[in-house]
Parts: sequence; C-alpha cells; structure tokens
Amino acid sequence: MSEPADQLEFVWQAARYIVLRGNPTIPTETTDADLASLLALHERITSKLKPEVRGHFSYGEADIEHLAELAASARLASAVESPTTSVISLETVGDALADDADWEDWLATVMRILMGFPMKLQLPLDRNGAPDFADAWSAVSLALGCDKMSSADFLRMLGDNPTAVGPTDREEHNAFLLTAEPKDSLASLVFKVASGTQVLNYITGILMGAKGFLPNLHSGITSSSLVRLVHSESALTEFQWGQAEQLVHTLRLIHRCPAKSLAQKLKHEGLANPADPLSKLVAVAARLAPGTDQQKSVLQLVLQKWVAIMLQKHYGKQTLENDEKYINSLMQYIPLEALLPGSEREIQPTSELHVLELEEQVIVKKLATGWEEACLQRLHHGVPGSDIPPHRVMARFEQAANRLLRLLMPTEGAGAVEVSTVWPQWQVGVLQAILLRYRGARYKCLGPVDGPLSELGWERVEVPSLGALVVERMQQAAAKKLQSYRQTRLAHATECLLSAAAAAVVSAGSEDGVVEVLQGMHIETSGVHARQTRPGQLPIGPVARVVDVVGRLDRSNVPHILERLGDKPLKQEVLRGLVLGGWTTVPPQALRSSSVVWNACTAYPDMLDVLMSASKCARTSGCNRHGHSAELNYPGPCGWRLEYQEQRLVNVPLKPLVKAYLTQMQRFTEMSKRAQSMCGVTEKADEVEAVLREYQDANRLGHDQGRVEAILSCEIVGCGVDVEANPHAYSDGRFCKEATRFVRISLWEYEAHPPDAFTKAADSRNRRSAPRASKRR
Repeated sequence: MSEPADQLEFVWQAARYIVLRGNPTIPTETTDADLASLLALHERITSKLKPEVRGHFSYGEADIEHLAELAASARLASAVESPTTSVISLETVGDALADDADWEDWLATVMRILMGFPMKLQLPLDRNGAPDFADAWSAVSLALGCDKMSSADFLRMLGDNPTAVGPTDREEHNAFLLTAEPKDSLASLVFKVASGTQVLNYITGILMGAKGFLPNLHSGITSSSLVRLVHSESALTEFQWGQAEQLVHTLRLIHRCPAKSLAQKLKHEGLANPADPLSKLVAVAARLAPGTDQQKSVLQLVLQKWVAIMLQKHYGKQTLENDEKYINSLMQYIPLEALLPGSEREIQPTSELHVLELEEQVIVKKLATGWEEACLQRLHHGVPGSDIPPHRVMARFEQAANRLLRLLMPTEGAGAVEVSTVWPQWQVGVLQAILLRYRGARYKCLGPVDGPLSELGWERVEVPSLGALVVERMQQAAAKKLQSYRQTRLAHATECLLSAAAAAVVSAGSEDGVVEVLQGMHIETSGVHARQTRPGQLPIGPVARVVDVVGRLDRSNVPHILERLGDKPLKQEVLRGLVLGGWTTVPPQALRSSSVVWNACTAYPDMLDVLMSASKCARTSGCNRHGHSAELNYPGPCGWRLEYQEQRLVNVPLKPLVKAYLTQMQRFTEMSKRAQSMCGVTEKADEVEAVLREYQDANRLGHDQGRVEAILSCEIVGCGVDVEANPHAYSDGRFCKEATRFVRISLWEYEAHPPDAFTKAADSRNRRSAPRASKRR
C-alpha cells in the first residue's frame, strides 16, 4: 500500500467531515475548512500514487464535494431510522492527531470507527503451502462470529496470537470481516468512503497476518462469507438473516466494482468465465439493481453455476468409486424401466439386441411419454413408501437459491421470490446438469493450455438434447451388461466357426481345398440386426456374424480346430493347408509355441522348419509396426547389415525398442561369426549352427552365447555389454551383468519398466547383499 498514513488520515478526515456536516449545531465555516483540508489531502495522495495502483484509490474530488449532500441525507436517515445507534459520532471520531503522527497512530484511530464480525477463514494455499491472500474469492468462511465489534477491539483480542476467542460464542477466529449496518446511514457513508481507498483491504490484511496491499481481499471474503451463510444446511436464525443482509449491504456499498472485468463481460456478452469462483458472480449480482432483467439473467448464471458446483462436489472427481456412485444414483432416480418400458426383461444375446444397443436416434424415439416428469418427480420428492429420498442436491439447491433471491431481490408484502421467477425451468436444468456432470461437457477451453490464466478463454459447447443425454448415460450405466452380451455373441460366433471349420477340413482333400473352403466360409445367424455391416463388407476368410458382432478365425485358432478333430487322421496336404496355407494373413510362425501343432507336425520336418523359420512380412505398401515390409524382411539375428538397420530406423524412427533390438542383432551377428570361426570345420560346427538357428531371437544373446561357449569349451569375448563400464547399456542391450554372467531381461519386463528402474533395482540388490554399515558417524 502506497503511503498508508495519508489514506488512513483521509478516511478519518472524511468521517469527521460527515459527522460535522450532519450536525446542525456545527458552524458552516468549520465544515468548509474541513472540506478544503480533505480536498488538499486527496490531491497529495493522488500525486504520490503510482499509475498502476491509482485505480484502487477511486474516491475522486467530485465524490468529496458531493459528501455534503450525502452527509445531510445520512443525518436525516439516521434521525428517522435509529437516531441513537450510529457508531459514528463526535466522540468516536475525536480530535485530529498531531502533525508528527505516524501510520500506526492513524491506523488505530481509523480501526475504532470500522465495525465488523470476527470469523474463522480458510484461504487456498499457494505452491509453497502458504495461504494465498491474492485468491480471496476462493476463500472458505468456516464460521462467522456473533459479536459485533470494532476492528481495533479485535486487534486487541488477538495480541501476539494467531487466533482470538470470541466473547460470546467462545470460538477461535483468525480473521475479521468489516461490514456496514444497513440502518446506520452515517456509518454506511463512512464505509463507502473507506471502500474507495485501499484502507479496507489494508486493515483486513493486517488482521489476517498479511503484508502489504492486497486488492479485492475484503470483497472476496465478504462474498465468500455470504455464499457460505446462504448455503448452510440448517435453518437460518433471525440473527443470521441480519448478518446476511449486512453482507449484501456491504457489497453494494463498495465504491468501486470489485469484479469489474467480470461485470463488463456480463453486461456486453451475457456470459461469465466458468473458471471464476461462485463468490465473484454473487458479488456482481448483488451490485445490480434489484428486479431488473439484467440482474435476473446474471442470477440465472449464478444458479446454473451453483448447481453444477454442488453436483460435482456431491459425486466427486472421476474415479472408479465415484463413477460407480454416480451410476447407482442415475439408476435410482432415472430408472431404465421408466425410460424404456420392457427393457428390464432378459434377452437372448445370440438372437436379439438389447434396446440400448440400437442406434441413438432409434432409442430416443422409443423413450416413454412423460419420462421427464417422472424423473423430475423422483428427483424433487423421491418415491413415497420406499427408501428413495429426494435428491440431496436438488433439495439443498432449492433452499440456498431461495435464500439468495430473498436477499438480492427483496419484496414488500408479496412473498419471497422463488427460483422459478429467475430460472423458470430450473428443475429441468438440474436434471441436465446431473447428466452432464462435468464442466468439460458444457464448455470448451480456448487458448494455450500452458500459457497464463489470463489468456485462457471459454466457449459454450452445444449440448445435446435431454433425450440424447439420458440415452448416453443409460448406455454408460449398462456398459458391463452390454459388453457381456457382445462377448457372448463373439464366443458363439467363434464356436460356430470352429465346428464348421473342423468339419470342412476333413472333407477337403488338398492344401488348396482347405484354403478355398476356409476363405469361403461365411456364417450368419438370424435375428434383429442393428449397426451391422452389409454382406459385401464382410472380410475374406472364415467369418460369422451373430446379430451385430462379426467373429473370425485366424492362424491362432488352428490348435482349437485340431483339438476338435481329436484322433481323426489328417492327410499331410490337409494339415499343411491348415497350418501353412494362405487362408489367413497371420504367418505360420505364430504357431511355433503351440504344443498341439508341434505334436501334429512331428512327422513332417519340413513343416517344423517353416514354423521355426523367421516370419516374413507380405506388405507391398508401407510397413508393419516393426518396420518390416515385403522388400525389407527380417533376416534373422545373425543377418544384421548396416543397410538393413538404416532402412528399418527410417520406417519406425520413434521406437526405442527397435533401435535396442538392432543393436542386439549386431552383437548377435558378431558373436555368431566369432563362434563359427572358432569351430572351423570341426564336428562342433553343426551343433553351434543348431543353437544359433534354434530360436531366431537376438534377445537370447546371453543364453545362446552360454550354450555355444559350453559346446566350444572356451569363452567368446567382446560381444556382451559391461554394465559397470557402460551404465546406460540397458537402453541398448537390455542385459545386466551379475555374478560374471549375462542375465537376459525379457521383452515384457523391459516395456513395463524403464531401463532406469532395472538399474535402481540392481543397485538395491547390491546394497542388500553388502554388509550393513553403521549409522553412527
């Protein structure tokens, strides 16, 4: 705060002038001299203020000259309403301080004439875990005391302690809320003058332990306290209603609009920033003229935002537990039988669709007539005679909204204003908010996500119709049941295909016959079809369509077909067509780990060689996820070449696992060349060759190298990875050296845990195996 003593003196001089001008016994010469002194002080303050903070001292010369009329009217109002209860008098204002008075003296003087209530306040925390005084709009008023006192009295109660105990409620309070009494016109006028300076925020910050001037600190906690008081679950007492009226009166008295940017946006665009706290919207609505169309439109935005906040707090953030709670609540208040009569019956998944599996437009047309009224009745009143109560948010929102409207739109003898006056379709709006649930379903964030908050913008999202929303949520609620239906249909389609394929391959007499029979196998079941593909869109190969699910067989189903055949003898041509035929795009090498296929092909070595050979990609355009194509096939672990590595890295440049495997291929190729040169033309060459060609996997370098060394009875050096010499070797070779031998880390372990995790794990094992050192130094 710039020059606090001058602004404190300005507030005191203004209060003194108001008292003297409102007293008819004071000579006019005295009041004119005080007015001239006040104008001179104002000029001195504005000359010292920096341009960036000059807007916070908004009480101008025209406002000061207008004080005479305001003071006279305030005197008359006080004389009519409460002539003896004003806290502003000649005794409270007192005489002027000496010329050498410092800011603490002026602070003590001004704090005697500013009244309020002690309170227990919880501020949001900043990144360092300290209270964020700059975000007072998000503050939470935990308790508002019942003792009206001056801020000087609360400061004496605090002393050197962070909290003070209230004289009446005996509760601990850590802040003080400056308010103005609606019936005290003189005090209200002094408060209005103080609100045009930095004094209110300055004194509020001092009583909370803050340093310096904090804009909107007083306005933020005042509006937050009003929202908290109105949102109370218990019924408000007459005293609490009086406190709420004082808070509304305080917000309206503030000289400068505390949320000017938001007020301008509401005035010109009719929209509010959905990221702004609710208290800021309430502060803007409280300052609008009661009963006008503009206030009603702003209040409707306030109520819509309020119900969205209450619902999000009620259902919580998106977790599995909260989602289950949300689904159960939907099924309780929006039952499926009320939306779609007959939908609760059990269906035959293999012959018909559930109603929720139809197209969305079809389901919306099937919705029962009057389903909205039935759901709203459940939400508002529950189900009499059952354990379904009214929705908690619906009841609390209606209570809080009626309280807020009673305060902001007072009426005389015509009854309190209800929610329907401002928001006619509020019950439907609550139902829509329940179905939308999150802010992201109503707004889209514009601007850079990593930029400053001031550059973020929001745009309303076109919300679907209520029928489309409820259908979407019911499909979400029944997702597990619908998924089980699809799994049943897929299992049925696979079963039909396996039975048909087992019967068809027996009658096929040649390899080409098996391929032809399987490629032409198309099975369709009768029933109601929705979202189904046209007959011409079915893929080539053994496929079956059960209702809306299309199942197919590929090479991985060959073991199941052979198991169904049992002990029936198969011709070699039939088995070859089944295992090696081109009826599917999956290569035969996918069956190398199947014991059923292996046992069936034991008598045919040429088929075993094909199963154990390297798989070849048949893509003529593009490449697969490994970077292979028809022109660039996998040459095996012993076939590394520089040209192969460069082309494969060009095809898949962003896959570190491919780069690591290529490095491993290079080492495997080097190891195989050294092993072959060491064995020469001896009888061990065939054994070494068999080991190197057995698995066709460069990741088995450590294992295969150990077997080759055992055959050759010597060590092959220079082909492994020394972790101690190269701590980053895991990212290349996926090997670690323990107990002077190489231990292979499997591919799935490498994908699930980054290389650093294995390094830390190895270090941890080494520390555990080492003797424990003493902690004493």
